[in-house]
Amino acid sequence: MIDYNMKIIGCTGNIDQVTDVITSVNLYAEEESLEIQLFDAHMIFGKPHLISAFEHAKRSIQRGENATHSLGMEILLYASGERQIKKAIKKMGIKQDRTSFVAIIIHPSEFNDEIDSFINKFLTDFHLEKNNSVILPDVAMLAEYGISQQAIFSVGKDQVFQLVLEKIALVDVIKK
Repeated sequence: MIDYNMKIIGCTGNIDQVTDVITSVNLYAEEESLEIQLFDAHMIFGKPHLISAFEHAKRSIQRGENATHSLGMEILLYASGERQIKKAIKKMGIKQDRTSFVAIIIHPSEFNDEIDSFINKFLTDFHLEKNNSVILPDVAMLAEYGISQQAIFSVGKDQVFQLVLEKIALVDVIKK
């Protein structure tokens, strides 16, 4: 079994047509023998959010319990905390009216040495600028995950990211 790694890149730019961009990014990734998944940065609660979704998705595929046909889509499903891929895409996918995105580059471990040059080429080719500040957690978006103010206050400010990680873990339960 191939061991995969993931790089998380915050970026800014403009999208004319969402479906065209997704198609182009998928073809681009396929040519490079890796996978790229794009997210609406507004819905990402920091790097731990995507790292947790990545680890859950890898385990799901290893156990044969995946709900999608690709690691990138499985990550999207977990990151959204949703059971259905359509809901996950609507919630987490890139949107035409946004200018901040998060790209995850999923690659085989043996590609580690070349990943940074690939990322620079990807950003240039798609007219995006690297901006990791778009990945910073925003407590205001927790309501999008169905997390109440009461839950936020009950865990304390330092542990609020745990609520999102809990939603990711619950995907395993609701997928069955």
